[in-house]
Amino acid sequence: MLATRMMMSGGNLLYEYGVAGTYTLVLPSNAVRVRVTMVGAGGGGAGNVATNSYGGGGGSGLGLRSTRVVSGGDSLSIVVGAGGNINGANGDPGGLSSVTHVASSDVASANGGGGGGGALGGATATGGTGGSSYTLGGSWVLVASQTGNNGSSSTGSVVCSGANLTTLFAISGTGGAGGIFATSTLSAGGTGYGAGAGGGYQAQAGGSRLGAPGFVRVEINY
Repeated sequence: MLATRMMMSGGNLLYEYGVAGTYTLVLPSNAVRVRVTMVGAGGGGAGNVATNSYGGGGGSGLGLRSTRVVSGGDSLSIVVGAGGNINGANGDPGGLSSVTHVASSDVASANGGGGGGGALGGATATGGTGGSSYTLGGSWVLVASQTGNNGSSSTGSVVCSGANLTTLFAISGTGGAGGIFATSTLSAGGTGYGAGAGGGYQAQAGGSRLGAPGFVRVEINY
């Protein structure tokens, strides 16, 4: 699969990937270093068909920035995590996003957000937790990281927006809102890459409450 966008910035070549899937990038012959920015995918929103049921919103994925030395002609394997969907009454977690330096098998990865939990009868439907862990193997060096935003919990009667922390990365997503049972529409999902899905209400089981996909940017230094 091809990058979803390629551009120049400050004399460096940037590749951006914002569609869930696996990609391969072969570095130019004069490449000496790469700087990667990635966000894990958003968690799915919850909810089921029981009377007076509702679901919490999904959490957003962790943001990670890392760098490593490379050689011209090296290959990178890039994975953009897929958003979690509803699974029964609960939401699935979002998939991780990663970049692997193929020759060394060194991996840098950012976890996705947690799925929301379902509830009914006035109990609290918990929001998914924001992605909070990452992996840096071998020669990958940490530049910065940002825990994902939590999805909103719900008691079924009030729409609450997902938490929106200040992020290190403008591309990072927010958490999804909790669902309420006395409405005919889904609560809002978060915004941005890796955003959590909104929670549902009683008539929406089986419908899509899909978290947003992750994101990977590769900046090549010469």
